[in-house]
Amino acid sequence: MKIKMMISAVLLLIAAGCGGGGGGGAVNPANPSGKVSLSGEVTFPTSSAKRTLAVVPAVTPHMEVFDLSGKSVATPSLTLTAGETYSYSGLQLDGDVDYVIIITRDAHKLRKLVTKDKMVGTAAVVNINSITTSAVIILEQKLNLASNALGTPASSNSSASIQDMLPANLEAEISSAVTAVDNLAKANLVNCYNVVVAAILANFDPANYINGTLATATPVNAIIYTVTNGAVSSSNVAVTKMFKINSSVLGNGTISCQSPIANGGSSVCTITPAPGYNLSNLTDDGINVTSSVSGTSYTISGINKDHTIIATFTTAYTSATLKIDVQNLMPGVSVGGLKFSFALPTGVSPAVLSADVITGAVTNATSSVTGVNGSLSYAEYANSLVSIGIVSVTGFGAGEFMTFNCLIAPGSPITPASFPTHADILSAINTGSIQITGLTLPITVTLQ
Repeated sequence: MKIKMMISAVLLLIAAGCGGGGGGGAVNPANPSGKVSLSGEVTFPTSSAKRTLAVVPAVTPHMEVFDLSGKSVATPSLTLTAGETYSYSGLQLDGDVDYVIIITRDAHKLRKLVTKDKMVGTAAVVNINSITTSAVIILEQKLNLASNALGTPASSNSSASIQDMLPANLEAEISSAVTAVDNLAKANLVNCYNVVVAAILANFDPANYINGTLATATPVNAIIYTVTNGAVSSSNVAVTKMFKINSSVLGNGTISCQSPIANGGSSVCTITPAPGYNLSNLTDDGINVTSSVSGTSYTISGINKDHTIIATFTTAYTSATLKIDVQNLMPGVSVGGLKFSFALPTGVSPAVLSADVITGAVTNATSSVTGVNGSLSYAEYANSLVSIGIVSVTGFGAGEFMTFNCLIAPGSPITPASFPTHADILSAINTGSIQITGLTLPITVTLQ
């Protein structure tokens, strides 16, 4: 009994060591606790008037950290260091979790997305400012989330998508654009940043201006850049909202549109079909604009409302070649007769079809007369099912024995994975008419 109790205790200790801990991954020997200590600065934007008067804010900002499920995990304290800059330190967080840091002061709101790929080592410096706030708002739009949704239950399933969007790269792009606006992409990023700064200085939540979620909003003055025929200009504009360019896809491919956009501005949508696919249709608010696509880009000009862009991608392939092999044939055995079948996916049909006979769709690398290493006793097609029978007096061995040619209907979303990996064997006999067992008939697909 004592031995059993000791074993149980050891097993419990092992289980405790292996379980829990958020991501459940292997322990990093350099950081066995899995915790990362964060420190950094929080910087609110300053106007020239505030800098001149050296106004000290009367209200200390509140800092709170949330995971993507909306759970509050920490409320570190902030220390005013100078002007509108605060510092924090010693914030201990699990290194395998994504977080959203939110700083509020009155209606001011700064935000920062901290992704687990940046939580490396035992310590990290994380600063929160208007650039990080702009990046979070843009990411919410790309994820089709509502204003201020990151760090709430609405974003609980967003981790994988966030990693694909590389938030740190977006912050770097905004930082670069702020230093020099010389093209449309940078102009749109800086316009978003300038509206964020203007809203915070006016003591408003910037997300409401970027997403246009207020029915009536007090205008905030921001420098807005426009690009006309490559020439960049700017003006001071009273902004109540920016406009969203929502995009989605049908089929295999991606589309990415610059968003948000200032009133009167332009957005370029970059369209990327997956390998083997083409853009077959593009709609802008339900209107077909496929003819307006230039290369891989679609440009929306004179924007004064939200837009919904839908890209449809369909296969660029027109035919498929199926190579069928004999495998797992016992040594010294030759196939004398074989009956098998396989299903073709929707949108695919035999290359030659006369009534239900598909003999002409069957070829072989060595003979176009007999079609296979033997002769066809039948080759039929019905309800997407190909059924073939072969008779060979001399027999044939392991390896490729048949090529089957198919046509793909235009617009069919076909990939090699659409086809079966093996044919179903109905019967197999050797040259002595004795049943063969254990055979497999793998199918290799090439799309053209």
